[in-house]
Amino acid sequence: MELRHVIAIICHGDRTPKQKMKMEVKHPRFFALFEKHGGYKTGKLKLKRPEQLQEVLDITRLLLAELEKEPGGEIEEKTGKLEQLKSVLEMYGHFSGINRKVQLTYYPHGVKASNEGQDPQSEALASSLLLVLKWNGELTLAGPVQTEKLGRAFRCMYPGGQGDYAGFPGCGLLHLHSTFRHDLKIYASDEGRVQMTAAAFAKGLLAVEEELTPILV
Repeated sequence: MELRHVIAIICHGDRTPKQKMKMEVKHPRFFALFEKHGGYKTGKLKLKRPEQLQEVLDITRLLLAELEKEPGGEIEEKTGKLEQLKSVLEMYGHFSGINRKVQLTYYPHGVKASNEGQDPQSEALASSLLLVLKWNGELTLAGPVQTEKLGRAFRCMYPGGQGDYAGFPGCGLLHLHSTFRHDLKIYASDEGRVQMTAAAFAKGLLAVEEELTPILV
């Protein structure tokens, strides 16, 4: 008997509650950002990288500054929503690309008209973007610890491993690793909690000594 392949599907670790905020935006700066990152190709855009989130924060700060100077100006975005957007994006003092993201969806006749099923031909309706800000839903302190422990157990649970699950020498995951016959691949979605779970599992499985972030690719 010889172990040749192992496939596993693993859920993300323990996480904090997810939070979400939606707002309709119409300012040209948001449309310019949408176009810059190719949003018109599919009508949707996801921004997660630190430099992308910084662009959203810069726009938000500029709009709030303009609203403060001229409260009755042409800016249609709600001040309260912009303040919340700014507050969440300024959390932690930096962007890691893991625990926050902004999604933009294009509505050629406005978000309200599309949701209420209005006839776009009945009146001239301005286009807008639906901005969805998502944050939290990140791993708790227990999440990476539990997942790394799972990685260590996974390495030992097949015949030929070590520990309580050992049974038949020379047939387990360690044998595959030592003979270079395995082709290890770990796939994860772009959700931060899933990527950190995959990193913690790999750290336990391969006995990696570094912190979690450096082994993310």
